[in-house]
Amino acid sequence: GHDGYLGHSYLGEWCNLGADTNVSNLKNNYDKVRMWNYQTRGFDRTGLQFLGLVMGDHGKTGINTMINSGTVMGVAANIHGSGFPRNFIPDFVTGSTRKMEVFPLSQVYKMAEAMMERRHVPFTATDRQLLTTLFEMTNSYR
Repeated sequence: GHDGYLGHSYLGEWCNLGADTNVSNLKNNYDKVRMWNYQTRGFDRTGLQFLGLVMGDHGKTGINTMINSGTVMGVAANIHGSGFPRNFIPDFVTGSTRKMEVFPLSQVYKMAEAMMERRHVPFTATDRQLLTTLFEMTNSYR
Protein backbone atom coordinates (compact mmCIF):
# COMPACT_ATOMS: atom_id res chain seq x y z
CA GLY A 1 0.00 0.00 0.00
CA HIS A 2 3.05 2.35 -0.04
CA ASP A 3 6.40 2.91 -1.73
CA GLY A 4 9.39 0.66 -1.20
CA TYR A 5 11.40 -2.00 -3.02
CA LEU A 6 11.71 -5.74 -2.29
CA GLY A 7 13.39 -7.20 -5.37
CA HIS A 8 14.32 -10.88 -5.17
CA SER A 9 13.19 -11.18 -1.54
CA TYR A 10 11.46 -13.97 0.39
CA LEU A 11 9.11 -13.10 3.24
CA GLY A 12 7.43 -15.39 5.73
CA GLU A 13 3.87 -15.06 7.00
CA TRP A 14 2.57 -12.19 9.09
CA CYS A 15 5.36 -9.79 8.12
CA ASN A 16 4.88 -6.03 7.97
CA LEU A 17 7.07 -3.58 6.11
CA GLY A 18 7.05 0.08 7.10
CA ALA A 19 6.50 2.64 4.37
CA ASP A 20 9.51 3.14 2.10
CA THR A 21 11.33 0.00 3.26
CA ASN A 22 13.92 -0.57 0.55
CA VAL A 23 15.91 -3.75 -0.04
CA SER A 24 18.97 -3.91 -2.25
CA ASN A 25 19.02 -6.98 -4.47
CA LEU A 26 22.27 -6.23 -6.32
CA LYS A 27 25.65 -5.39 -4.83
CA ASN A 28 27.29 -2.17 -6.07
CA ASN A 29 30.32 -4.11 -7.33
CA TYR A 30 28.12 -6.77 -9.03
CA ASP A 31 29.70 -9.58 -6.98
CA LYS A 32 27.64 -12.61 -6.04
CA VAL A 33 25.65 -12.15 -2.84
CA ARG A 34 26.65 -13.93 0.37
CA MET A 35 24.02 -14.91 2.92
CA TRP A 36 23.94 -16.08 6.56
CA ASN A 37 23.86 -19.85 7.05
CA TYR A 38 22.44 -20.99 10.40
CA GLN A 39 24.22 -24.36 10.22
CA THR A 40 27.73 -23.00 9.65
CA ARG A 41 27.08 -19.83 11.68
CA GLY A 42 28.69 -17.79 8.96
CA PHE A 43 28.12 -16.21 5.58
CA ASP A 44 28.14 -18.51 2.57
CA ARG A 45 28.36 -17.79 -1.12
CA THR A 46 24.97 -18.12 -2.81
CA GLY A 47 26.15 -18.03 -6.42
CA LEU A 48 23.40 -15.46 -7.01
CA GLN A 49 23.92 -11.98 -8.37
CA PHE A 50 20.38 -10.92 -7.35
CA LEU A 51 19.16 -11.64 -3.83
CA GLY A 52 17.29 -9.30 -1.49
CA LEU A 53 15.93 -10.03 1.98
CA VAL A 54 14.97 -13.35 3.57
CA MET A 55 12.57 -12.50 6.41
CA GLY A 56 11.14 -14.96 8.93
CA ASP A 57 7.51 -15.08 10.03
CA HIS A 58 6.27 -12.10 12.06
CA GLY A 59 9.22 -9.94 10.94
CA LYS A 60 8.74 -6.17 10.94
CA THR A 61 10.53 -3.11 9.58
CA GLY A 62 9.96 0.52 10.50
CA ILE A 63 9.43 3.43 8.13
CA ASN A 64 12.36 4.11 5.76
CA THR A 65 14.27 0.95 6.71
CA MET A 66 17.20 0.18 4.39
CA ILE A 67 18.30 -3.44 3.94
CA ASN A 68 21.44 -4.71 2.17
CA SER A 69 21.53 -7.53 -0.38
CA GLY A 70 21.37 -11.02 1.09
CA THR A 71 20.19 -9.95 4.55
CA VAL A 72 18.65 -12.68 6.70
CA MET A 73 16.14 -11.43 9.25
CA GLY A 74 14.90 -13.99 11.75
CA VAL A 75 11.46 -14.84 13.08
CA ALA A 76 9.79 -11.98 15.01
CA ALA A 77 12.69 -9.60 14.38
CA ASN A 78 11.59 -5.96 14.58
CA ILE A 79 14.00 -3.49 12.95
CA HIS A 80 13.69 0.29 12.75
CA GLY A 81 15.80 3.44 12.66
CA SER A 82 18.26 4.99 10.26
CA GLY A 83 21.22 3.33 8.56
CA PHE A 84 21.71 -0.22 7.37
CA PRO A 85 21.29 -3.00 9.93
CA ARG A 86 23.77 -5.87 9.78
CA ASN A 87 23.26 -8.65 7.22
CA PHE A 88 22.17 -11.17 9.84
CA ILE A 89 19.43 -10.07 12.22
CA PRO A 90 18.77 -12.86 14.74
CA ASP A 91 15.34 -14.18 15.58
CA PHE A 92 13.38 -12.38 18.32
CA VAL A 93 15.37 -9.13 18.45
CA THR A 94 14.14 -5.57 18.30
CA GLY A 95 16.08 -2.40 17.71
CA SER A 96 18.08 -0.35 15.27
CA THR A 97 21.55 -0.21 13.79
CA ARG A 98 22.76 1.28 17.08
CA LYS A 99 21.33 -1.24 19.50
CA MET A 100 19.44 -4.50 19.28
CA GLU A 101 17.97 -6.33 22.25
CA VAL A 102 15.89 -9.41 22.88
CA PHE A 103 12.26 -8.95 21.90
CA PRO A 104 10.43 -10.36 24.97
CA LEU A 105 8.10 -13.25 24.15
CA SER A 106 5.21 -11.55 25.91
CA GLN A 107 5.49 -8.67 23.44
CA VAL A 108 5.93 -11.03 20.49
CA TYR A 109 2.72 -12.84 21.45
CA LYS A 110 0.85 -9.54 21.82
CA MET A 111 2.10 -8.28 18.44
CA ALA A 112 1.33 -11.56 16.68
CA GLU A 113 -2.16 -11.71 18.15
CA ALA A 114 -2.92 -8.13 17.06
CA MET A 115 -1.56 -8.74 13.56
CA MET A 116 -3.53 -11.94 13.07
CA GLU A 117 -6.70 -10.46 14.60
CA ARG A 118 -6.66 -7.74 11.92
CA ARG A 119 -7.05 -10.56 9.39
CA HIS A 120 -9.68 -12.40 11.45
CA VAL A 121 -7.32 -15.30 12.19
CA PRO A 122 -7.12 -16.54 15.79
CA PHE A 123 -3.76 -16.64 17.58
CA THR A 124 -3.92 -20.15 19.02
CA ALA A 125 -2.11 -22.05 21.74
CA THR A 126 -0.29 -23.88 18.94
CA ASP A 127 0.93 -20.56 17.51
CA ARG A 128 2.14 -19.54 20.97
CA GLN A 129 3.94 -22.86 21.48
CA LEU A 130 5.59 -22.67 18.05
CA LEU A 131 6.96 -19.20 18.78
CA THR A 132 8.12 -20.33 22.23
CA THR A 133 9.94 -23.34 20.77
CA LEU A 134 11.58 -21.20 18.06
CA PHE A 135 12.63 -18.66 20.71
CA GLU A 136 14.34 -21.41 22.71
CA MET A 137 15.94 -23.02 19.63
CA THR A 138 17.46 -19.75 18.43
CA ASN A 139 18.72 -18.43 21.76
CA SER A 140 22.38 -18.94 20.90
CA TYR A 141 22.15 -16.49 17.97
CA ARG A 142 21.00 -13.54 20.10
